[in-house]
Amino acid sequence: MAVNISHAILTVTLDSISNSSDVFNTYEYLNKEMGEKRQGMVAVITLTIVYCVIFVTGIVGNMSTCLVIGRNPYLHTATNYYLLSLAVSDMFTLLLGLPPELYSVWEAYPWRFGEAFCIFKSFFSEMTSYASVLTITAFTGERYVAICYPIKSQTFSNLRRAVRLIFIIWFVACICALPFPIHTRLFYYLKYPNTTQPISESLQCNIPLEWIDYMKSMFQISSFVFFVLPMGIISIMYILIGLTLKRSHFNKNSADDFCKLEAKEAARNAVIKMLGKYSQ
Repeated sequence: MAVNISHAILTVTLDSISNSSDVFNTYEYLNKEMGEKRQGMVAVITLTIVYCVIFVTGIVGNMSTCLVIGRNPYLHTATNYYLLSLAVSDMFTLLLGLPPELYSVWEAYPWRFGEAFCIFKSFFSEMTSYASVLTITAFTGERYVAICYPIKSQTFSNLRRAVRLIFIIWFVACICALPFPIHTRLFYYLKYPNTTQPISESLQCNIPLEWIDYMKSMFQISSFVFFVLPMGIISIMYILIGLTLKRSHFNKNSADDFCKLEAKEAARNAVIKMLGKYSQ
């Protein structure tokens, strides 16, 4: 009887050692393939403070912008409506994107927020990014028309047109963001070696490996359409705005110089006439 009890205790002990060894190897494998689950405490605390400051200031600032523009009818202009659209997209980005990002600083994996939020976050992060870029481009176009074509801007830049354009911007952003939530899923990134059993700690919210090649093309297209192309258009418009302002400043100086020259000529003629009268 005593021998059986000793054998049972030894078996349990060996099993416990084996299980603890398996756990250790699993974490070692995860760290090797997916990186450390959490960085050093100093880096984590520093990033947490920075993220919290960005979150609080961003929410307060953008919400204040929305309230001020919404409550004051005299601020209901095309320019301010573009700023309102930009503030809304920034708030969505902060509310839906920053908290999971902050959590990943403390625990890089596994994903713990469920598949529904995973897909929802993927859609809104892309949509708000696209909406922000398109809004900035439209706002720059508004400034370009107002400065370079001030007469045309009186009919071109109006509140109704701006509202329609903002709705179009958000609609285009929604449509263009759809491929990302459609191809985003929860999946296990790693499996136990020599088995088909997934490692639960490797759960990811991302694009599965079988769709990566297809989505690379989408990444390239979206990078060009929503970053490279708007950046080029905005840069060109600001260069033209700068040239127009420089030209108008030069013309103003030329007009001022001409007026000063006419004033000097008039003063000289007056002096000549006065001297002529005295000489008589």
